[in-house]
Amino acid sequence: MKVILFIFAAAQILHSSGIPCSSSPEATTALKGTIAKVNAEFATSNLFAVVKCELIETIPFGERIVFINLTIDIQETVCNISSGLDPANCSLIPIQNAVSMTKSAI
Repeated sequence: MKVILFIFAAAQILHSSGIPCSSSPEATTALKGTIAKVNAEFATSNLFAVVKCELIETIPFGERIVFINLTIDIQETVCNISSGLDPANCSLIPIQNAVSMTKSAI
């Protein structure tokens, strides 16, 4: 019984570990689109920026179609939505005052 639980735990750890999004051009493109959509739908006053991104899975479906599974951690920045700035260039609000969210995007 202990062996089965150990195998199950090891499989969960290995399944959820990803590689950095910067290692794949497709993941980088998907990340830019994802953070733009998050800021358009969820940002109320300040923009959100990506703190961490992991590429979980990439499945090609044809010559120009790819399924990309990302896990991202985002954090609120000091930049106002109307500033027009790139969130990647904005300073993060210290975590005790920030609104944080973890989102898995498919």
